[in-house]
Amino acid sequence: MVEENGEYHVVVEGKKTYRVILASVTYFRAKPGDEVTIVVPEGGDSTWASIENVIFQGGETEEEGK
Repeated sequence: MVEENGEYHVVVEGKKTYRVILASVTYFRAKPGDEVTIVVPEGGDSTWASIENVIFQGGETEEEGK
């Protein structure tokens, strides 16, 4: 995940970029550079995503750390 001008983005497989919903960033306490899993709408082409989970170094996820 990266931050540019106060907006958060996720780059998927070096190709597609999604803007990330700020509420999901703050909920998971994600920071620029974190690896995240995201949820996008099933139908259509979206520019937005929501964070599903944050994968911290060492393989622990936010859900496991709670």
